[in-house]
Amino acid sequence: MGLTDLGEEKLAYLVSVMAAISLAIIVFATGILYFVSFEQTRERLVETVKSQARLIEAIVDFDVKYSSRGDPEGAFESTLSQIVKAHNSYKGFGKTGEFTLARLEGDQIIFLLSHRHYDMDKPKPVPLDSKTAEPMRRALKGESGSLSGLDYRGEMVLAAFEPVKWTDQPIGIVAKIDLSEIRSPFVKAGLLTLLLAIVVIGFGVFIIIRITTSPSGMDPGVSYEDKPEKEYWPIIASIFLAGCIFLLDISSKLGIAGGVPYVALFLISLRSPTRYMIISMGILGTLLTIIGFFFSPSGAEMWVVLVNRFFAIFAIWIAALLTLYNKETEIVALDNARKLEEAQRIAHIGSWNWDIRTNKINWSGEVYRIFGTDPEKFDPSYDSLFDLVHPDDRGFVTAAVDGAVKGGADYDMEYRIIKQDDKAERIVHSKGIVHRSESGEPLSMTGSVHDVTERKLAEKELETYRNHLEEQVEKRTAELVAAREKAEAASKAKSTFLSSMSHEIRTPLNSVIGFSGILANDTVNPPTGRQKELLERIINGGERLVELVDDVLDLSRIESGEITVSIEDVELWPAVINAMTEVKPMADESQSTITLQKPQDGLYVKADRIYLKQVLVNLFSNAIKYNKPGGEVIVSSETLDGDKVRLSISDTGIGIPEDKMDNLFKPFDRLGKEGTNIKGAGIGLTIVKRLVESMGAQISVESEMEKGTTVFVIFAMGERPNQGLKKTS
Repeated sequence: MGLTDLGEEKLAYLVSVMAAISLAIIVFATGILYFVSFEQTRERLVETVKSQARLIEAIVDFDVKYSSRGDPEGAFESTLSQIVKAHNSYKGFGKTGEFTLARLEGDQIIFLLSHRHYDMDKPKPVPLDSKTAEPMRRALKGESGSLSGLDYRGEMVLAAFEPVKWTDQPIGIVAKIDLSEIRSPFVKAGLLTLLLAIVVIGFGVFIIIRITTSPSGMDPGVSYEDKPEKEYWPIIASIFLAGCIFLLDISSKLGIAGGVPYVALFLISLRSPTRYMIISMGILGTLLTIIGFFFSPSGAEMWVVLVNRFFAIFAIWIAALLTLYNKETEIVALDNARKLEEAQRIAHIGSWNWDIRTNKINWSGEVYRIFGTDPEKFDPSYDSLFDLVHPDDRGFVTAAVDGAVKGGADYDMEYRIIKQDDKAERIVHSKGIVHRSESGEPLSMTGSVHDVTERKLAEKELETYRNHLEEQVEKRTAELVAAREKAEAASKAKSTFLSSMSHEIRTPLNSVIGFSGILANDTVNPPTGRQKELLERIINGGERLVELVDDVLDLSRIESGEITVSIEDVELWPAVINAMTEVKPMADESQSTITLQKPQDGLYVKADRIYLKQVLVNLFSNAIKYNKPGGEVIVSSETLDGDKVRLSISDTGIGIPEDKMDNLFKPFDRLGKEGTNIKGAGIGLTIVKRLVESMGAQISVESEMEKGTTVFVIFAMGERPNQGLKKTS
């Protein structure tokens, strides 16, 4: 399974889930740590401010007693001077933490000690109703406790406040620290953790892709699970080792080493049979590293511990990747061996190695199959091999082996064997090379054996066929010559028949038509009305027979290739008008009109001028003959793709049935019009199609019943004569 199998969407979803989980863990862990630190700081401030308040009260009690003996400074000033002196030597804690002491005079909060920030040695009074100095205002009101609020500077602080029983005027003490100082290490740790999480996620994506990708070229069917044996001791040993490391982790200050010992799990996973075992060790080490972070004693700054834990996770998965690489190397080797064995089985080629000094031979699985032996029962050696060689071939096989070992000759030969299982005779091709020491002593011989029985049989059959091939070629040549002579005789007979028909039929027909015309136009003995009608029928019938004979002769010449087509640049619309003029009497007789839609001057096509006219006349005749009385024939043209011209001839006739369209260009098929008074023999369109194709053009027909038929002829576009002259010049 590779990245394409895992899917980009699934990978994106997996990364999103990992990022969400990591972010949630970071926020949750940082939040818990911040909450714990916040509460610890608050409790420490409360304890500190209370102890300071009680200490001041104790000093006050002492000074009151001392003052009663006549101390000129008085009890208040004596106590205050001691507190100021102590405050000057220790003004605060941390970067922003400090103590403040103040009393209420009227509506003003008067600070008795110098500030660590802001106005420092000359503290300014703060109005009692001001929004700042909230902790001190609470203390001066006699309240005790803690809060998060604005101090005298207007900064958000965590403060503990306590009233002090000193004089008649309210006095309060406050211990405070900026919230920004409390949050700062957690913000830094969170950002650093987030950065490390991004690195780990990126590395995790790489691990996922690497884990889910089979080694290059490895059969997807081969995996870590292909090992049949199941070993449970690595699992038990890994869990035991993980437990020992975890106990050590949560009971000692590991400091920089926090989480790293879990990498030792992979020393056991090297013997694990599956990749899932390796991944499980990585997950187990990661979980225990995270859990150990919360339960192990702190041995360094928090951000140092976080970094070390993340590097431990990184080291765990590096070890997982290296272990997987080790496993993949093993699997690739197994896969290559399996593929080699499968390839040998398909090709019927086996490999062997002969240790000349021990006389032992190692065979691949295919060699056992070729010789029909059982690998569990047959022990291949030089002597046992010759027991399988055909008795008649053992002599020259022995000579070939001796020649290669002793004389350095090439070992490349074919010989027969007798399979051990079914006693079948097979032919094998064996090749080999001899490996020698530096002194030339033969050490071993490596080679291959190929079952070539089917190939030898095919070669024998091919030789037999080759021997009879000349006879078969002569026989076939004679058949072709006879067929050609028969075809030539038939063609000659056909030409003779058509020539005879042209002479024997056209001559009397012309006589009948001529004499009938004379009788019909006789002025001396004019025929009666009935006689004249019969004579006109004779003339019309004769003319139709002449047309039929001409069409048959044209079709015969076209099919026999006797016509000569002369392609030239012909102006289309003058040819259309010329053909239209020729059929105009027929159109007038049927009261049909021919409409030319947008004739284009100077539109040339590649065509034979004579055959183009014959095609157009035939198409116009059909459009008129099969049109309705008083119908219309529409002619139009258009250019296609800049190098073709399509001519369209449409009628408003009865149309052609769909089931008749396939027979449209078949000779002598009138498409059901045989019993009508429409003239024709059914070969006009056949001739048109042959002529159109001989000019390199194309013809097609579309028809709809009761609406009419349209014939399309597509010509190659020609050039104006002056264009040709310009190109020549």
